[in-house]
Amino acid sequence: DEEDHLIGVIAYEDIVEAMEDLADETMAKIGGTNEKFTSHDSILRRFLTRAPWLLVTLCAGLVNVGVMSAFQKHLGTVLTFAMFFVPLINGLSGNIGLQCSTVLVRIMAMGGFSPGSRKSTILKELFSGLFTGGIFGVLCAVLVWGFDLFGGHLGGGHSPVAVGFVVGAGLIGGCFAGTFLGVFSPLFFSRIGVDPAVAAGPVVTAFNDFLSMALYFLIIWSASALFF
Repeated sequence: DEEDHLIGVIAYEDIVEAMEDLADETMAKIGGTNEKFTSHDSILRRFLTRAPWLLVTLCAGLVNVGVMSAFQKHLGTVLTFAMFFVPLINGLSGNIGLQCSTVLVRIMAMGGFSPGSRKSTILKELFSGLFTGGIFGVLCAVLVWGFDLFGGHLGGGHSPVAVGFVVGAGLIGGCFAGTFLGVFSPLFFSRIGVDPAVAAGPVVTAFNDFLSMALYFLIIWSASALFF
Protein backbone atom coordinates (compact mmCIF):
# COMPACT_ATOMS: atom_id res chain seq x y z
CA ASP A 1 0.00 0.00 0.00
CA GLU A 2 1.02 3.68 0.23
CA GLU A 3 2.98 2.86 3.41
CA ASP A 4 4.92 0.02 1.73
CA HIS A 5 3.15 -2.69 3.73
CA LEU A 6 2.61 -6.09 2.10
CA ILE A 7 -1.14 -6.62 1.85
CA GLY A 8 -1.33 -9.72 -0.35
CA VAL A 9 0.13 -11.91 -3.06
CA ILE A 10 -0.82 -12.15 -6.73
CA ALA A 11 -0.30 -15.53 -8.35
CA TYR A 12 1.73 -15.73 -11.54
CA GLU A 13 -1.15 -17.45 -13.35
CA ASP A 14 -3.50 -14.57 -12.51
CA ILE A 15 -1.07 -12.02 -13.94
CA VAL A 16 -0.67 -13.99 -17.18
CA GLU A 17 -4.43 -14.40 -17.52
CA ALA A 18 -5.00 -10.66 -17.00
CA MET A 19 -2.37 -9.82 -19.62
CA GLU A 20 -3.93 -12.23 -22.12
CA ASP A 21 -7.39 -10.75 -21.54
CA LEU A 22 -6.06 -7.23 -22.06
CA ALA A 23 -4.25 -8.25 -25.26
CA ASP A 24 -7.36 -9.99 -26.63
CA GLU A 25 -9.54 -6.97 -25.88
CA THR A 26 -7.09 -4.50 -27.42
CA MET A 27 -6.60 -6.51 -30.61
CA ALA A 28 -10.35 -6.98 -31.02
CA LYS A 29 -11.01 -3.25 -30.66
CA ILE A 30 -8.23 -2.41 -33.11
CA GLY A 31 -9.91 -4.71 -35.64
CA GLY A 32 -13.34 -3.26 -34.95
CA THR A 33 -14.83 -6.43 -33.51
CA ASN A 34 -15.46 -8.09 -30.14
CA GLU A 35 -13.07 -10.24 -28.11
CA LYS A 36 -15.88 -12.29 -26.52
CA PHE A 37 -16.38 -14.56 -29.51
CA THR A 38 -16.47 -18.33 -29.50
CA SER A 39 -16.67 -20.85 -32.29
CA HIS A 40 -20.34 -21.40 -31.39
CA ASP A 41 -21.48 -17.81 -31.99
CA SER A 42 -24.07 -17.39 -34.72
CA ILE A 43 -23.43 -15.61 -37.99
CA LEU A 44 -26.01 -12.97 -37.07
CA ARG A 45 -24.21 -12.09 -33.83
CA ARG A 46 -20.89 -11.85 -35.64
CA PHE A 47 -22.50 -9.56 -38.22
CA LEU A 48 -24.14 -7.28 -35.64
CA THR A 49 -20.85 -6.84 -33.80
CA ARG A 50 -18.84 -5.92 -36.88
CA ALA A 51 -21.47 -3.99 -38.84
CA PRO A 52 -21.25 -0.61 -37.01
CA TRP A 53 -17.58 -0.19 -37.83
CA LEU A 54 -18.05 -1.32 -41.41
CA LEU A 55 -20.93 1.13 -41.77
CA VAL A 56 -18.54 3.95 -40.92
CA THR A 57 -16.15 2.68 -43.58
CA LEU A 58 -18.99 2.47 -46.11
CA CYS A 59 -20.06 6.06 -45.46
CA ALA A 60 -16.48 7.30 -45.74
CA GLY A 61 -16.07 5.39 -49.00
CA LEU A 62 -19.14 7.11 -50.44
CA VAL A 63 -17.68 10.46 -49.40
CA ASN A 64 -14.47 9.52 -51.23
CA VAL A 65 -16.49 8.82 -54.36
CA GLY A 66 -18.04 12.26 -54.02
CA VAL A 67 -14.59 13.82 -53.73
CA MET A 68 -13.41 12.11 -56.90
CA SER A 69 -16.56 13.17 -58.75
CA ALA A 70 -16.08 16.78 -57.64
CA PHE A 71 -12.50 16.88 -58.90
CA GLN A 72 -13.29 15.12 -62.18
CA LYS A 73 -14.77 18.19 -63.84
CA HIS A 74 -11.74 20.28 -62.86
CA LEU A 75 -8.97 17.80 -63.67
CA GLY A 76 -10.37 16.09 -66.76
CA THR A 77 -7.85 13.72 -68.35
CA VAL A 78 -5.31 14.40 -65.61
CA LEU A 79 -7.53 12.46 -63.22
CA THR A 80 -7.03 9.33 -65.34
CA PHE A 81 -3.37 8.86 -64.48
CA ALA A 82 -3.89 10.32 -61.00
CA MET A 83 -6.25 7.48 -60.11
CA PHE A 84 -3.47 4.93 -60.69
CA PHE A 85 -1.67 6.13 -57.56
CA VAL A 86 -4.63 6.41 -55.16
CA PRO A 87 -4.15 2.86 -53.72
CA LEU A 88 -0.46 3.60 -53.17
CA ILE A 89 -1.11 6.86 -51.34
CA ASN A 90 -4.01 5.54 -49.26
CA GLY A 91 -2.14 2.36 -48.38
CA LEU A 92 1.14 3.94 -47.33
CA SER A 93 -0.41 6.86 -45.46
CA GLY A 94 -2.81 4.48 -43.72
CA ASN A 95 0.01 2.20 -42.61
CA ILE A 96 2.01 5.11 -41.21
CA GLY A 97 -1.02 6.37 -39.31
CA LEU A 98 -1.77 2.86 -38.03
CA GLN A 99 1.80 2.47 -36.79
CA CYS A 100 1.60 5.77 -34.89
CA SER A 101 -1.75 5.00 -33.30
CA THR A 102 -0.74 1.43 -32.40
CA VAL A 103 2.40 2.64 -30.62
CA LEU A 104 0.45 5.24 -28.63
CA VAL A 105 -2.37 2.82 -27.78
CA ARG A 106 0.19 0.31 -26.51
CA ILE A 107 1.94 2.95 -24.40
CA MET A 108 -1.41 3.99 -22.92
CA ALA A 109 -2.39 0.39 -22.21
CA MET A 110 0.93 -0.28 -20.48
CA GLY A 111 0.54 2.79 -18.28
CA GLY A 112 3.55 4.58 -19.76
CA PHE A 113 1.66 7.72 -20.75
CA SER A 114 2.37 9.76 -17.62
CA PRO A 115 1.97 13.57 -17.46
CA GLY A 116 5.74 13.97 -17.40
CA SER A 117 6.37 11.94 -20.56
CA ARG A 118 3.19 12.84 -22.46
CA LYS A 119 4.64 15.74 -24.47
CA SER A 120 7.88 14.00 -25.45
CA THR A 121 6.04 10.81 -26.42
CA ILE A 122 3.63 12.70 -28.68
CA LEU A 123 6.39 14.76 -30.31
CA LYS A 124 8.61 11.73 -30.94
CA GLU A 125 5.82 9.78 -32.59
CA LEU A 126 4.65 12.82 -34.54
CA PHE A 127 8.08 13.61 -35.96
CA SER A 128 8.77 9.92 -36.62
CA GLY A 129 5.67 9.72 -38.80
CA LEU A 130 6.41 13.01 -40.57
CA PHE A 131 10.01 12.01 -41.24
CA THR A 132 8.97 8.59 -42.56
CA GLY A 133 6.32 10.15 -44.79
CA GLY A 134 8.78 12.70 -46.16
CA ILE A 135 11.43 10.10 -46.95
CA PHE A 136 9.01 7.75 -48.68
CA GLY A 137 7.40 10.66 -50.55
CA VAL A 138 10.75 11.70 -52.01
CA LEU A 139 11.64 8.08 -52.77
CA CYS A 140 8.31 7.56 -54.52
CA ALA A 141 8.77 10.74 -56.58
CA VAL A 142 12.21 9.58 -57.77
CA LEU A 143 10.99 6.07 -58.60
CA VAL A 144 7.92 7.31 -60.49
CA TRP A 145 10.04 9.84 -62.39
CA GLY A 146 12.64 7.21 -63.30
CA PHE A 147 10.09 4.59 -64.30
CA ASP A 148 8.17 7.07 -66.45
CA LEU A 149 11.37 8.48 -67.94
CA PHE A 150 12.50 5.09 -69.19
CA GLY A 151 9.27 4.09 -70.86
CA GLY A 152 7.00 3.11 -68.00
CA HIS A 153 4.24 5.46 -69.23
CA LEU A 154 2.77 5.92 -65.76
CA GLY A 155 1.84 9.51 -66.42
CA GLY A 156 -0.28 9.08 -69.52
CA GLY A 157 2.08 11.07 -71.72
CA HIS A 158 2.71 13.90 -69.25
CA SER A 159 6.17 15.06 -68.23
CA PRO A 160 7.99 12.54 -66.01
CA VAL A 161 9.17 15.39 -63.78
CA ALA A 162 5.61 16.65 -63.34
CA VAL A 163 4.24 13.19 -62.61
CA GLY A 164 6.99 12.40 -60.11
CA PHE A 165 6.55 15.74 -58.35
CA VAL A 166 2.78 15.49 -58.09
CA VAL A 167 2.74 11.88 -56.89
CA GLY A 168 5.56 12.48 -54.41
CA ALA A 169 3.94 15.62 -53.02
CA GLY A 170 0.60 13.84 -52.80
CA LEU A 171 2.18 10.95 -50.92
CA ILE A 172 3.90 13.32 -48.48
CA GLY A 173 0.62 15.14 -47.87
CA GLY A 174 -1.25 11.88 -47.35
CA CYS A 175 1.40 10.55 -44.95
CA PHE A 176 1.31 13.79 -42.97
CA ALA A 177 -2.48 13.48 -42.68
CA GLY A 178 -2.17 9.85 -41.61
CA THR A 179 0.45 10.77 -39.02
CA PHE A 180 -1.68 13.48 -37.43
CA LEU A 181 -4.69 11.17 -37.35
CA GLY A 182 -2.67 8.32 -35.90
CA VAL A 183 -1.13 10.48 -33.18
CA PHE A 184 -4.06 12.63 -32.10
CA SER A 185 -6.95 10.20 -32.54
CA PRO A 186 -6.00 8.06 -29.50
CA LEU A 187 -5.70 11.25 -27.45
CA PHE A 188 -9.11 12.44 -28.64
CA PHE A 189 -10.82 9.13 -27.96
CA SER A 190 -9.23 8.95 -24.52
CA ARG A 191 -10.37 12.49 -23.70
CA ILE A 192 -14.02 11.77 -24.53
CA GLY A 193 -14.01 8.54 -22.55
CA VAL A 194 -13.76 6.05 -25.43
CA ASP A 195 -11.13 3.32 -25.36
CA PRO A 196 -8.22 4.65 -27.47
CA ALA A 197 -7.77 1.20 -29.02
CA VAL A 198 -10.74 2.15 -31.22
CA ALA A 199 -8.53 4.83 -32.77
CA ALA A 200 -6.49 2.19 -34.59
CA GLY A 201 -9.54 0.58 -36.16
CA PRO A 202 -11.79 1.20 -39.14
CA VAL A 203 -12.84 4.70 -38.00
CA VAL A 204 -9.37 6.20 -38.40
CA THR A 205 -8.69 4.15 -41.52
CA ALA A 206 -11.80 5.59 -43.16
CA PHE A 207 -10.94 9.18 -42.25
CA ASN A 208 -7.36 8.70 -43.40
CA ASP A 209 -8.49 7.52 -46.85
CA PHE A 210 -10.67 10.60 -47.21
CA LEU A 211 -8.03 13.10 -46.05
CA SER A 212 -5.11 11.60 -47.98
CA MET A 213 -7.08 11.38 -51.22
CA ALA A 214 -8.50 14.90 -50.84
CA LEU A 215 -5.00 16.30 -50.25
CA TYR A 216 -3.67 14.36 -53.23
CA PHE A 217 -6.31 15.75 -55.58
CA LEU A 218 -5.87 19.26 -54.18
CA ILE A 219 -2.16 19.07 -54.94
CA ILE A 220 -2.86 17.85 -58.48
CA TRP A 221 -5.44 20.59 -58.99
CA SER A 222 -2.99 23.24 -57.74
CA ALA A 223 -0.16 21.92 -59.91
CA SER A 224 -2.28 21.36 -63.02
CA ALA A 225 -1.89 24.98 -64.12
CA LEU A 226 1.90 24.62 -64.03
CA PHE A 227 2.49 21.13 -65.40
CA PHE A 228 -0.56 19.87 -67.27
